[in-house]
Amino acid sequence: MPYRRFHLTMFALLALHLFASAVNAEQQDAEGYYAIGSVELMEGQIDQAVDDLNKALALNPRHIEAYYKRGLALTQQGKAQEAVEDFTKAIAMSPTMAKAYIGRAFARERLGDEAGAIEDHTKALELDPSRREVLRFRAYSRSQQGDLNGALADYTRALEADPFDIEAYARRATARAKSGDLAGAQADASKVIELDPTRIDGYLTRGTIASQQGDRTKALDDFTKAIELDPANVQAYQNRAAAREQQLDAPGAIEDYTKWLELDPKAELAYQRRAALYLAQDNLDAAIADFTRQLEANPHAAQAYHQRGLARWRQHDASGAIVDFTAAIEQDATLAQAYHDRSVAYAEQGQLEPAIADASKAIELDPQRAEAYMVRGVARARQEAFEDAAADFSKAIELDPEDGAAYAACGNARMKLGQLPSAAADYTQAIAHAPDDGSLYVQRGTVRQLQQNWAGAIEDYDAAVAHHVEDAGVYLNRGTAHAQRKAWDAAIADDTKALERDPRLAQAYYNRGIARGQRHDERGALEDFQQAAECDPALQAAVAPMVQEISKRLPKKK
Repeated sequence: MPYRRFHLTMFALLALHLFASAVNAEQQDAEGYYAIGSVELMEGQIDQAVDDLNKALALNPRHIEAYYKRGLALTQQGKAQEAVEDFTKAIAMSPTMAKAYIGRAFARERLGDEAGAIEDHTKALELDPSRREVLRFRAYSRSQQGDLNGALADYTRALEADPFDIEAYARRATARAKSGDLAGAQADASKVIELDPTRIDGYLTRGTIASQQGDRTKALDDFTKAIELDPANVQAYQNRAAAREQQLDAPGAIEDYTKWLELDPKAELAYQRRAALYLAQDNLDAAIADFTRQLEANPHAAQAYHQRGLARWRQHDASGAIVDFTAAIEQDATLAQAYHDRSVAYAEQGQLEPAIADASKAIELDPQRAEAYMVRGVARARQEAFEDAAADFSKAIELDPEDGAAYAACGNARMKLGQLPSAAADYTQAIAHAPDDGSLYVQRGTVRQLQQNWAGAIEDYDAAVAHHVEDAGVYLNRGTAHAQRKAWDAAIADDTKALERDPRLAQAYYNRGIARGQRHDERGALEDFQQAAECDPALQAAVAPMVQEISKRLPKKK
């Protein structure tokens, strides 16, 4: 071989050797970074793992396992789309890599791509049927997609393959509960507890199912057991609080909500539920404080403003209530109840136009809301718009025929309109719904008196007195009815009772004076007429001729 060719050949061989050494070094470095990244991933050092796996792939872009591991790490970082891309690259280089399909399935689930996740789990099972846990994974994806039957079938297959798969029992219990198979769900939850008596989710699931079945005692036992196993388990306190609420154990529920808040001071739902219980107990300051804390956690909670407004209303703070009802409406303009309650508060303050406007808005949002027609009717009656008021009360009755107050209010409006037969009929309906309400008998008695139905009026006033309505006005009215029937002694007795209750009631003196005159008690009549004029100077003109006439007939005092 010529000298020059020999040297060129040796140079090429040397260069090739050096290149191969460099490649081998890079591959070794890639494996090193891959190994370090894998350990970091196992130890939960996710950011460091991604950094080292990035270096491995920079040195060896064909490193299949590095793509797989980085996909796992990216999934844990919440970078699901990037994870899908890494798993896809691994699959492209190794189409039979079952675990890469599983990893991509989890990443796709994070993206809400349940169909893609199911597809990947199915492919993984085709490639490696021995990976029975994938049945559980696919079942979960199917459940999330709403395919409960498919999910249940997968969980059952998983359990046929491994009757001790506790996770499959736990997941199937949840799926069965969602499908309405509470007995099956309860059996699965019990199996979880049998296989592992310390497994808290078994007690939580079984307790929840028992609560749905109405067995609140068993539910409480399971939730309490969960708390014994883990005194810091927020879900257990939440569930037990709800069960105690169902048992009407408000103090116990408040205790659990309080413990929940100790564990999670920002738990908006705990403040909301505890506040509602305080409100039901009429512990208004505590309720307001909790609703306020809920609003600090979530300033957009319309119901919290509304409920705090109700608490302030019950504290007779109408202005504060209006502020809260307004805030509720600002957060949710469709909240018909807030418009209704603000209408009531406005009416209480005498702001009748805003009250009517809010009641009308509540009706617009909920045309079946009888109580809104009632509020608007009351406001219109106070404006003396009795026709409109009667129409509102009639609509309230149409929507809720069992509301006795609506009949009474309609009777009041119709009496003002002079529609006496209709008013009497309304009061009769009101009495049928509240036969022990003496004031209703007074109202119907007044209508009957205006109709000159004296016997009917007396009957109603008798019923009012029997139901402990014994104010001066009842006796005055009954006395008048007796006088119209010329039952003078009964009239005198009633006028006397009226005066016992109100010694300055001029009309009672006047009426008794007339009745005493009819009974020829002229001296008594004279005294009554004089008392009537003294109590009400406006009666002087009416009694003066009678006083003069009686004085002439009475003998002079010596």
